[in-house]
Amino acid sequence: MENIIQEKINNCEHDISMLKRQERELKKQLEGAKKAKGIDKWIGNVFESSSGLTEEYAEFYKDIKSYLKKMTAGKYEMELNRGHLFFVIISINKSLILKII
Repeated sequence: MENIIQEKINNCEHDISMLKRQERELKKQLEGAKKAKGIDKWIGNVFESSSGLTEEYAEFYKDIKSYLKKMTAGKYEMELNRGHLFFVIISINKSLILKII
């Protein structure tokens, strides 16, 4: 019985150590995000894994969609579709379409 309890203690100590490391990494990421603007705040972000849409990924998607629309404004027709921790962008060069027609 003592071995089982000691093993549980060891597992708890390991979990605490891992959580402290994760906390340090998140604090470092927070400081970077405070200084960054636009989509740069997402560089190095590790997204939470979930079976559904998280608030974090929804905010990222909104930021990247806005950024891509500004980047392609007037030059490309763009459709952006969100998936589970990925997105698909389809763009068509408007000047190419005009030349074909």
